[in-house]
Amino acid sequence: MDLDPTLLTIGSLLSFGLFLTLAYVAEQERLLRWLVYALAVVGDLGVAFVGAAFLLLAVLQGGQVELAPGCQLPEAAVASMGRAYLGLGLVGLLALVPLVRRFLARVVPFDPARLVHAVALQYAVQLLVVSVAIGIVISAALLPGCEALLRRLTEETARGGLAMVWLQNLAFVVIGLLGVGFGVRRGWRASLERLGLTREFRFGWWAGMTALGLAGGYVTSILWTQLAPQSQADVERISQALFEPFIALGLVGALTIGLAAGIGEEILFRGAAQPRLGLVFTSLLFAALHTQYTVSPALLQVLFLGLLLGLTRQRVNTTTAVAVHAAYNFLLVALAYYAPQLSP
Repeated sequence: MDLDPTLLTIGSLLSFGLFLTLAYVAEQERLLRWLVYALAVVGDLGVAFVGAAFLLLAVLQGGQVELAPGCQLPEAAVASMGRAYLGLGLVGLLALVPLVRRFLARVVPFDPARLVHAVALQYAVQLLVVSVAIGIVISAALLPGCEALLRRLTEETARGGLAMVWLQNLAFVVIGLLGVGFGVRRGWRASLERLGLTREFRFGWWAGMTALGLAGGYVTSILWTQLAPQSQADVERISQALFEPFIALGLVGALTIGLAAGIGEEILFRGAAQPRLGLVFTSLLFAALHTQYTVSPALLQVLFLGLLLGLTRQRVNTTTAVAVHAAYNFLLVALAYYAPQLSP
């Protein structure tokens, strides 16, 4: 029986959440501390090994990977994935070195002596590993003969449905809670406070940041269409394949994409990560994890939105950032359904 790749991703995310909990406990237990470091090293070496395997495959004659019948991942793409995985594995290993963490602490507001902060850096690396794979595979779907891959993406999205969207973002919520030490270092109330989830809601910030995000999207879309129309058309094809099943549901789909992503991503990125990784680094990580749009101006749009959400978290709270993100996503999906001519 084939395992759903989305379910595998959710399982791996939740496993890392438990790893964060173990790191909190290990800060008080020397033996567990060494175990956490050992597991982190094994994970990084595994990523590096996979990268080396892809590089070896790329240099072999006919070193291609079949993604779908008649759709081959080119040798150059296999080599790119190999270099990315190898590089990220080595970066993860370096992040475990105290001297390197002390250097990073000059520009990133985390405590280099805290084990759980070192593990959080590992988590960022692992998210980038997944993102690289997604970006390369989805980019390959634009190649001649790979139309079946795009259709399969749409079919898998439709099969997972709205429940899968909620499940994936629930995993982000769980990781965010475990990442701030819920159940180990903090109770429920303290965890919510650390995540920035307070009762205060600033209507002005919500309306203003949502409007700025949509304006940024329109400006990017207009410039993109003028300067690189083929790239814009390619990303439009990918977006259609990934989101059409949700857009077709109208209001229900818009509400799900808005609320699920707004809650899950904001609790993880702005709530848990930003106070330790900083506004700029968190926004860059947020953009890098949206490689389903390929390496294109769409990532600049995501980066701009991430900075707006980060400023909202910094100046107000995560609650308002959730509302901004939810409204932004809701309006994009709703416009795509009810007024596609106005959609950026």
